Amino acid sequence: MKKILLATTVLALTTVSAMAADLGNGFSAGAEFNAEYNVTAGGDVALTATPALGYTTGAFEFEMSTDFDLADVEFVGLDFGATYAVNKNFELYAETSTDSDLKFGDLIVGGTLSF
Repeated sequence: MKKILLATTVLALTTVSAMAADLGNGFSAGAEFNAEYNVTAGGDVALTATPALGYTTGAFEFEMSTDFDLADVEFVGLDFGATYAVNKNFELYAETSTDSDLKFGDLIVGGTLSF
């Protein structure tokens, strides 16, 4: 019964997965909450919150976010990203992240084609 109640709670939390607010002048803020229940691994539960701050100007979008493990309340670092929309089907991006000591990791650049 305890597992069924927990699974129902997790599913209810996943229905409210993202929120965002336009702060004006191209700035936005939002958060995403993720809840997972691993049935196979004996009922492991993962709860994560990802607050984000964004800035958009023209075809450029910049975002800074971080993940918080709500079960352990642990800071794991920051994520940075920039996206440039070449047209409606193609965008270029760059992303990097830091660890909990704010040391930068790899810089990743790429492109996404969608159709």
